Amino acid sequence: MVKRTINEVKKSAGQQTKLNPFELKYNRAKHKILGTKTVSAPCGAPGLSKKKAFENRARTLAVEWKERGKRNKIIDQRIGEGNGMVNNDECISKRFTAERLKFFNATNSELANDGEEKLTHKGRELTEVGKYDRIILSDEDDDDDEREGGNIGANIVAAAHFGGGIASSAENAFIKRRDIIAELIAKTKQQRYDKKLARDEREDATERLDEKWSKIRQTDAIAGFVKPVKDKSIIDRPEKDDYDHLLYELQMDGGKRGEASERQKTEEEIAHEEREKLIRQEKARLAEMDQDGSKETKRKLNDGNKEEGFMVRYDSSGVLMNAEKLKRGRIKIVRIDSSDENESCSDEMDEDSEKDDFDALVRDSGEVDLPPSSSKNTAINTETEVQKESESGVLPFVIDLPQTYENLKKVLDAQNDADCEIIIKRLIKLYHPSLREGNKSRLGRLFILLLRYYDDLSKTRVSKIVLFGYIARGLYYLMKFNVEHSARCMRALLRQQYALHARAPRQMFTFRFIAFLKLVSTLYPIRDAFHPVVSPTLAFACRLVSTARICNIKDIARMLLMVKMLSSFVEENKRYLPEVIAFLHGVFLMAVESEDNERCPAATFPISLPHRRMLFISDDCSSIEIPSQLDAVQVFDDNINSFEESNKNRLCVLNIAFTVLCRFSFIYSNIISFSIIFRPLLGLLSRLPRNQYPIQLLTELSALESYITAQSSRNSLKQLKRPVKEKKMLDMLEPRFEENYDIEKAHYTKNMAKKSKKVEIKQLTKKYKKELRGTVRELRRDNQFLNREKRQEMFENDKARKEKTKWLISTLQGQESDYKKNIYMKNKL
Repeated sequence: MVKRTINEVKKSAGQQTKLNPFELKYNRAKHKILGTKTVSAPCGAPGLSKKKAFENRARTLAVEWKERGKRNKIIDQRIGEGNGMVNNDECISKRFTAERLKFFNATNSELANDGEEKLTHKGRELTEVGKYDRIILSDEDDDDDEREGGNIGANIVAAAHFGGGIASSAENAFIKRRDIIAELIAKTKQQRYDKKLARDEREDATERLDEKWSKIRQTDAIAGFVKPVKDKSIIDRPEKDDYDHLLYELQMDGGKRGEASERQKTEEEIAHEEREKLIRQEKARLAEMDQDGSKETKRKLNDGNKEEGFMVRYDSSGVLMNAEKLKRGRIKIVRIDSSDENESCSDEMDEDSEKDDFDALVRDSGEVDLPPSSSKNTAINTETEVQKESESGVLPFVIDLPQTYENLKKVLDAQNDADCEIIIKRLIKLYHPSLREGNKSRLGRLFILLLRYYDDLSKTRVSKIVLFGYIARGLYYLMKFNVEHSARCMRALLRQQYALHARAPRQMFTFRFIAFLKLVSTLYPIRDAFHPVVSPTLAFACRLVSTARICNIKDIARMLLMVKMLSSFVEENKRYLPEVIAFLHGVFLMAVESEDNERCPAATFPISLPHRRMLFISDDCSSIEIPSQLDAVQVFDDNINSFEESNKNRLCVLNIAFTVLCRFSFIYSNIISFSIIFRPLLGLLSRLPRNQYPIQLLTELSALESYITAQSSRNSLKQLKRPVKEKKMLDMLEPRFEENYDIEKAHYTKNMAKKSKKVEIKQLTKKYKKELRGTVRELRRDNQFLNREKRQEMFENDKARKEKTKWLISTLQGQESDYKKNIYMKNKL
């Protein structure tokens, strides 16, 4: 027995090692080499290797190709199934134990379904989809889940649609069909009624059960059956935020229609409502004043109004009331400077730029046609009334439009700063262009008068800086109604100031031009590349910077304030102002200990001592506190001693100069010539006497220097030059000496030298190419295998389709032959 087994093993081993000689591969030498034996030996079995490769691909690639597009997987969760180590009895006992455990753990809602797999569809559980996404049928629809058949019987459908049998007569057929339809209608109504009764019974039963359940919960009868929860955080639900409420509204109220909103009011309607509101407020104010006054005062007022005889009133639509009792006033017609309103601003500027003057515009504004209710007496009365009301603290709501500059000046001088803006707003509302024809020209005349008042304030009342802001806002409100007219007035005022400057070009400017510059920046956009008002104003300001002579520290402070305002004009368009940079260079040159040969770029600074070092500080001022801003009232005061030359004022001027230089360096930080522009200034900053300055000024100075240095290095210009080629030196071979040289180990060192880095790289490159060729070959064979599988699958599908087609054709031919046979037999009979 043992010998037989051993022989069988040897025999099987011999059979496995036996190869087919026709499958072996032999390498035959192409050339015969002397001194070698020409023996051909097998080097491989290509047929066997191909067979193994094919079986491997059939086991891997073929399975993946057949299962492509399949994502489902069946998991066998039966206990003991497929496990050969567990017998049938143990499998039954384990299954029984698992079922019992499920029954005992069913009370815990959190752990009841741990052992079950949750089936999902598109990320949602199927139980939720069936619970909440169930389609609700209407009363007239039929429930297909509850019924087994249709509402119409099969006999009725067969008789109505397919016919059949031998009809008795046409009359009986008609009666029969009518009865069928009537029966069908009655049956349908009965079924709907039965469904309605069943639905009502279910709803009543549900309501009764809900009432019982609420009573049981109130009595705490089921408290003993429910397991108490120790951790309240498990049952506490998070509060809904705004997003949850919005989502709920979109889900529940998605079908509602949007409610219609009120129509937006037009500009004319808004202006009319504002005017009516002011008239009502004025009437209420007058009524309140009449109640407080005496009867005698009322009588005197009434007598005075009767004696005047020209009380004018307008209705809500702006039409004159009691026109027949009024005398027709004389109307003087004169030419208005403003041409057609539809013409462009640039054409008007070109036509009137040489002949219009600001004083001429003010004079012409007094000759424009007046409204019927205006006259000199009423204007004077209105001024006195406004003055009296301002003294009492209550402003009138209805104010007559001032016709002359003197009237406007009296009205505004009697008010405080904030009330001036209120008066202008009320005048705009009362005389809005949409209310009456001619109001646009009246508001344009008011703009001229108010602009003259603003200009006169800048000449005399420098201390009322807050009032300038209120007047500028009023001019902005008026400017919006006629931009071309306002631009022509501003250009006329600019020409007037330029004419004064041309008489004395070296004289320092006053606060009048600073106020005008601030007004231009308030009324018009300063970011445009060209503007008919902003661009000439900027050019005139640069001319003042380059021509005004510097005589003392006050002049430097004035110039710095204007230069600081000019920085806002070029902040967006990055326009380069060389006059400003030259002025700053001169300012910092006066703050250092300059030599005789050093000159300012501009000819406005003094060149003789001690005026050449006007801002140089020789004393220790480290303990002086520097104010952050200059006082404009002191700087533009005509008194010489208002801004004296002291170390504190010098430090304040230097602080403002540092701020202005920092702002312009930030504006010009992206231009190419930054380093060339600010390099001279950087050299002057390094020469300032730092030991005399306080810590606050030193901090700003160091930050400014570091910023300019960093930007200069980033925007440095490089000169163009030819590329210089590096000369390559010859590799000089030097002998290698070994300290411990051994003659016997010479061959060893020679072999070690072969294993150098280049040899390793060469060997690795060879191995890489070899593996790459093998990989490409295997990928090519994989593609061939997949193409073969595709062709085989296509052939099988075509074969199956052809067989089914053949079967269908044969079946149809049999049916056709039977049909023809029946017809033939029928005709034959």
